[in-house]
Amino acid sequence: MSAESSRPDTATIGKHIANKEGIAQDNPEFLLQYLSGHGNNVQEHFDLKHDLVLQDFTRSPGAQAIREEYDKLGDPAYTDKLSYGTLRAFNETVVAKFFDVVAPPASALMDEVHPLPDNALFDHDHWGNVGLQIGGFGNPPKDQPWARATAHRCDENGNSKNDGNYVQFQVVNVAGFHSFGYHWFPDLPTTYNGPMRNITQVFRWTEPINEQSGTEH
Repeated sequence: MSAESSRPDTATIGKHIANKEGIAQDNPEFLLQYLSGHGNNVQEHFDLKHDLVLQDFTRSPGAQAIREEYDKLGDPAYTDKLSYGTLRAFNETVVAKFFDVVAPPASALMDEVHPLPDNALFDHDHWGNVGLQIGGFGNPPKDQPWARATAHRCDENGNSKNDGNYVQFQVVNVAGFHSFGYHWFPDLPTTYNGPMRNITQVFRWTEPINEQSGTEH
């Protein structure tokens, strides 16, 4: 199966979902959209140069985790086996900010994006980082097989190339009642389109394979 044919199709992802105006620019706005039923039900972030949300995500602990996984797999032409566990995400994006000794590398990585003042438990810049809102990803339930994290080798424009010197990552996250309730509850029916319905977020970016440090793109 080719990399191109294996990539999730965002048109299919949103096929049965009514579109609404608005893509959240930070976590408070996203939470408001989720609780109120406003905003796009499919929110795509593809423009690394201009999209600050995507820039934040590429520098998050989750993005760094799948870079490392991809590297351990030997930089394959294509893989959909990337993931970032929910417990690890909670530890690295929440716990580490309260207790810096728990995961200092992850805490330092988040500080590169939004430095956290000493002893500040409530910092808008940190809590507004999309990496915190996304949490874990890449382990899709059976009814959402397309909600996964993938990577494929490509050229600098993102065109598939098995021996390319670039890699394009794509993370599809479904933010719904299941994740909002820390996996204690199921998502609301996919036909439901009101407050606390599913919102699908798609993050896609291309970077040089030899610069997967999480600091430059």
